[in-house]
Amino acid sequence: MAVLEDQPGLEVDVVVDGTTLTEFNSDEDETTVNTITKYIVARSGTNFEVRCRFTTGRIFKKPNLAHETTTIMSGARYEEGGHFFLEKFAFSQLDITDNDHTLDCKNLTQTLSALGQLEIRVWWISVGRRGKNREKINVQDIGKKALKGRAVSHNMSLQNREATKAFKTSNTTYLEKDPFATFVFKYRSTDALKALYIIPRSPTPVALENRPIDVLTPEEMRASKTTTCITK
Repeated sequence: MAVLEDQPGLEVDVVVDGTTLTEFNSDEDETTVNTITKYIVARSGTNFEVRCRFTTGRIFKKPNLAHETTTIMSGARYEEGGHFFLEKFAFSQLDITDNDHTLDCKNLTQTLSALGQLEIRVWWISVGRRGKNREKINVQDIGKKALKGRAVSHNMSLQNREATKAFKTSNTTYLEKDPFATFVFKYRSTDALKALYIIPRSPTPVALENRPIDVLTPEEMRASKTTTCITK
């Protein structure tokens, strides 16, 4: 799980089928006092959840108030025609198209900067009156030119729409300019993480003729003799 030194009571992790995904570090991503970055393996079609836990009870800005809690975010909730739905978070193979109309999209820069990563920002807020429920959101395809060779293998999608219980949202006001904690999870395929040297690459097998004979199995010794005969 990702934990910041200045916020030891706040834990954030990505969960698949009830199991926390293994997190990997990178020397290129510097951890600051309020930001931490981890890499995780993404498998296409897999639903995931983001779990935030306050283990020391510090979820209120006032120090004399405390309450331990766990929040699980499993997808996007929205209201449509008076009915309430949930579409679950999922890792999907990045859909790269030949159509680069997205280059003209004013939000493209922001979309690309967030591509291939989950960013969880934690703010101090003041809860106000009831707000308008969120409408359904859509995920765009990305053009090849827009990616410019970036080593990104997956994106986040919304899948498996299902009815959910009614909910209410509230308007909120940020109490500070910046979040007091930010957790970044960069998700890639296993091959992409190996290419980035985030996880070890599979060792290249040593040819039988270059291995000491005392470490060969009987099958390998027979294969070695056969190879030698054929070579001669």
